[in-house]
Amino acid sequence: MGGGDRATLEPAQDPGPLGYCLSVRRAPLDHLLVRHATSFGCVTLLERTRVSDVLWAGEQVVGVRLSTPEGERDARARIVVGADGRHSTVARRVRAPVERHDPASRAAYYQYVRGYAPPGAGAPDGPEFSLLGDEIAFIFPSDDGVTCVALSVNLAVFGWLRQAAAERFGARLAAHRGLAGRVAAATPVGPVLACGPEANVVRVPVGPGWALAGDAGLHQDPWSGHGMDCASVHGALLAEALADWFGGRRSEAEALEQYHHGRNVHGLARYQETVEFGRDLRQLGPS
Repeated sequence: MGGGDRATLEPAQDPGPLGYCLSVRRAPLDHLLVRHATSFGCVTLLERTRVSDVLWAGEQVVGVRLSTPEGERDARARIVVGADGRHSTVARRVRAPVERHDPASRAAYYQYVRGYAPPGAGAPDGPEFSLLGDEIAFIFPSDDGVTCVALSVNLAVFGWLRQAAAERFGARLAAHRGLAGRVAAATPVGPVLACGPEANVVRVPVGPGWALAGDAGLHQDPWSGHGMDCASVHGALLAEALADWFGGRRSEAEALEQYHHGRNVHGLARYQETVEFGRDLRQLGPS
């Protein structure tokens, strides 16, 4: 807090059955998800394929049009689930109504490193946070022995950082004295990466024949760390609702409304917190 030069050790945030916290990079995470999904005999994986449009029967979505290396083809389904990110094609094609929209107030820069030493003994087993004014630095242990070093900055600092990201990223980290020396001693793995300002948005996640999950339905600035939690919880809520529908326990409309309600109960408070505090992180400091 405040750029102090000493780290305070606290228990890991809900480490679960693994006993430690890990922020897995997208490539290995996607590989694990695909491997798990395709372990079920009813799943067909289509690579180098994207959804270009949805198919309609009146007001009901009944499938998708796919662009494949061999050309376009149609795939019909009882439900089309758009889990295709904050710029979701499915959301756009079904004209999903917007429930909440809040302008961007932050941006993030990050880099992966090896050899990062935690404040305690042993390997990194939990995240570190350093709040300095309206800026927060994050340290996330990741897969394969690498560590993610990240900064969330306001839009004014983003404008300055983007002019010379590699040099200025290090300069900003140096002000976070509790971790700066250990970051400087680590070995970078790849370049400094950026996640530019993106508006926060909550979309209606259901309609006749379609549903949205993850960032497609609710996208918030990554500074709060709620994104992956929301995506996984909302995916599970949608799966439960669809199981009720397919199992004859609820109608399609009832099941989709069940998911919509559950998504909002879980996600809206986190979204509101992310937006409100994200405008000025100094609110997180001691009053």
